[in-house]
Amino acid sequence: MMVVNRLKSSDVNVFICICIGTFIFFAACGTNTERENYFSKENDMTICAILGYYATLPEIIDMDWPDSLNSHLNDYIEIDGYYLLANMYAEQQNYAQAAYWYRRRALRGDIGAQLVLGTMYAAGIGVEQCYLTARYWLRDAAYAGIDLAQYFLGKVFGALQDYEQAAYWFRLAANQGVVSAQYFMGWAYALGNGVEHDLEQSAYWLRLAASHGYVDAQLLLGVVYIFDQTVPYHAEWSSLWIWQAAERGQVDAQFILGSAYETGYGVEQDFIRASYWYRRAAEQGHTRAQFIIGIFYGDGRGKQQNFMQMNYWLRKAAEQGYAEAQYFLGRSYLEAFGVGQDYKQAAYWLSQAAEQGVINAKFHLGRLYQQGLGVPHNASYAIHWLTLAAEQRHINAIAALSVECSQMLDILMGYAEQGASIAQLLLGELYEKGYAVSQSNSLAQFWFTLAAIQGCEYAVAALCRLDYS
Repeated sequence: MMVVNRLKSSDVNVFICICIGTFIFFAACGTNTERENYFSKENDMTICAILGYYATLPEIIDMDWPDSLNSHLNDYIEIDGYYLLANMYAEQQNYAQAAYWYRRRALRGDIGAQLVLGTMYAAGIGVEQCYLTARYWLRDAAYAGIDLAQYFLGKVFGALQDYEQAAYWFRLAANQGVVSAQYFMGWAYALGNGVEHDLEQSAYWLRLAASHGYVDAQLLLGVVYIFDQTVPYHAEWSSLWIWQAAERGQVDAQFILGSAYETGYGVEQDFIRASYWYRRAAEQGHTRAQFIIGIFYGDGRGKQQNFMQMNYWLRKAAEQGYAEAQYFLGRSYLEAFGVGQDYKQAAYWLSQAAEQGVINAKFHLGRLYQQGLGVPHNASYAIHWLTLAAEQRHINAIAALSVECSQMLDILMGYAEQGASIAQLLLGELYEKGYAVSQSNSLAQFWFTLAAIQGCEYAVAALCRLDYS
């Protein structure tokens, strides 16, 4: 057995074997003399690594070694001692010290240490993350044919957005059987990153990884089959691979499978099974799954209707910032669905959703300000939120604005003069109908025209109405 200077993916336990061998050797040889006598040039050079480890420890480094032993270890003792020290510090999670000792050995040209040090720079473990430095240390090991070095070098080039080089190194590693590299080759062909977009090639590499139980590859293969409609029974194949990933706990696969059963894509439509998979994804924190399972409980789809469970899951998603969940939770408090009516809570969740652009949340929040429910009555805020909803063609918001604006003509005029098309439209309607102002078709036509110039279709229709009146 010779000292291992190169690492393959199958050799990851070699350091553990050396450390175990160290303890066996020192237990078997009770005294220094016995240890020295045991050593000879004919013995395995692994002993050099073992003695090298102990020669670098503070309590042993001053030991009076025989000259013959020192001369024989001269080329090995320091290097292997660095390596074992690095592993010792890594096991203690003192990664900065581990990186220091790996670097000492890597500088002497050891490919295994260069591989480990390169991955540490790539991940920022024990050192400041630096992809360029990672590339430097991984390069020699990758050119030497070390499959893990090729794989990590591919990841480094991907992080540097050099996708052609990433695909080149991933392919080399994938051809040597590195499953993660096969997965990334599938990604590359699926997205056309560094290679020509080719779903057939994508499926080829993903099948290799998926057949080894690589869960993310199973999911992506299922997604590829969704889009590759040249494959017979592509929908069924898609559901099969996604199901395998979902069974193994892949949260996105569980969500997609829930969607498949909800819509009947590739499987028979089944709300009960859809609910099952949505819930499994929701329990793992998948935000949209939490929202959907909440809606399922509210609608009684695949579950017995249960507003308390609906609000439980809506809150889970809402607290993660999911806008639609925030809106529906706000509606629950507004209309007392499974909770006590609480306008303050309703206003809070509706405002969260409105800030994220949910049109119905803008309308209901405007109404709360208009009525002073859960928030102080504030006509300006009411007009603000109702206007935002009305600009997205929310009919009820337009009606509510007409009432509010007839009482707040000055505010409406200010918005119109600033160029707000919905305010110009509403001001035109007030003049056309004579609400809160003297009726004037000419002023109505003026404001409708300004709104129509900005693309407001309602204003165009209003101008046509005036022409025929």
